Formats: sequence, C-alpha cells, structure tokens
Amino acid sequence: FFFKQKTAYEMQRGLVGSEMCIRDRDMLAISNTPVEKINVTESGRMFQFKDTPLMSTYLLVWIIGNFEFLEQMSNTGVKVRVYTPLGRKEEGAFPLDLACKSIDFYTDYFGIPYPLQKLDLVSIHTMHARAMENWGCITFTPAALIPDIKNVALDVIHRSARSVTHEISHMWFGDLVTMKWWNDIWLNEGFARYMEFIAVAKFLPKYDIW
Repeated sequence: FFFKQKTAYEMQRGLVGSEMCIRDRDMLAISNTPVEKINVTESGRMFQFKDTPLMSTYLLVWIIGNFEFLEQMSNTGVKVRVYTPLGRKEEGAFPLDLACKSIDFYTDYFGIPYPLQKLDLVSIHTMHARAMENWGCITFTPAALIPDIKNVALDVIHRSARSVTHEISHMWFGDLVTMKWWNDIWLNEGFARYMEFIAVAKFLPKYDIW
C-alpha cells in the first residue's frame, strides 16, 4: 500500500507556486513546513517555507488568516501549535496537550519518530469536512478542535478528542505511508479509527471511551 508518486515541494523556490505574499500585516501564513524567512516589501510580507519531504499532493496546504495560537513542545522535541480564531486562544489548551501526548505516544507505539519538524492544528470556521490530515498542518472545524469543554456534553468532548488523535495518527499512516490508490482508503481510515480509541483511552481514561 505504498504510494510511489510522491513529490517534494520546494516551498521557497516554488515548484507549485512562488512565495506567499500577504498585504494585511495582521494575517498569518501557515503551511506544511515551518516558515524559513519573512521578507517585508512594499507589497507586503513575503513568506518562504522550508521544503517538504516527499509527500502526496492531496496533503499540501496553505492557509492565510487572522489567528492566535498556543505553542508547546512535545517530549520528543516537536513544536506543536494550535491556531484559533481571534479571542479563542485559551480554548486551544485542551487539544494542544492532547496533540503533544499523541505525538509522543505514536512515536513509541509505531517505533517511528514523528517525521516533520512541527505540527499545527488549525481551526477554520469555513471548513465543511470535520477535519483534514494535511501533513504537518491539520485543519479542523471549530467544533472538532476547540469545543467549550466546560459547558458541553461529554460526547462532544469525546468526539473532539477522537478527532485530534485520529488525524495525528494519519501523520504516520496515510501521510508518511500512503495507499497506492483511493480504493484502499478503508485501510487508511480504518486504522486511524482504531488508533483514536487506543489513544483517548490512554490519555483520558475517566471518559471511558470504550
């Protein structure tokens, strides 16, 4: 189930595009890899991202918007950020902690280190799908990533925790290793579905996820 037609994207020189220019100085640019350089010009800020490793084309992402973020390092040395709409930064604390624990857990469980330098979890209010496992930059609906855990039902917290751990498991199977074609997507999603329960049961035993 290896997908052999992968491409390394040269984010600075732009195999698929040039640098990303943002005129609004309050907006942020986010992609699969860390920002390598920001040049300030008369046209705006030019964001240059580090080149990606070999990856499948459907996992490439660029995001521009007004965000706040919380940041934490996992025990295995991966920088993790949760980006939220303005004014909701503190709601990112729950998924941020869960994401750091998931990276460390999956690294040990799979016996393979997390393959990228960073992991971003981004809340996007215009998303239609609940989440998307873009490599190194996972996107979520606000309901999936940052529910108000103090004021929502337990099943809402369950779904949010499972969404986070599900998508992070894809960083290994699905992203690092990709199915050869879409008719094998059941393997990709089925295993992620299984691992979301394994991870949530480990980190949040009081929720009795099983």
